[in-house]
Amino acid sequence: MAIHSFLEEYDFSGKTIVPFVTHGTGGLAGTIEDVTAALPDSVTILEPIGVYRPEVDEARPDVNEWLDSLGFTET
Repeated sequence: MAIHSFLEEYDFSGKTIVPFVTHGTGGLAGTIEDVTAALPDSVTILEPIGVYRPEVDEARPDVNEWLDSLGFTET
């Protein structure tokens, strides 16, 4: 519900959302579908990544690869 309140509070028209989540279980589940439904059509939602909590310490290469695939580079 906190995410829905946040999305209702601000105008995301024409913005780009880059979904990133760390999680204990469940991953992204239906998050992307729920966020997409809550936002205007003018919002772009990029490919998400979810990192499982026990894998956070080793996730840097995966996160960097994900960022590269989105056109971002590490600085």
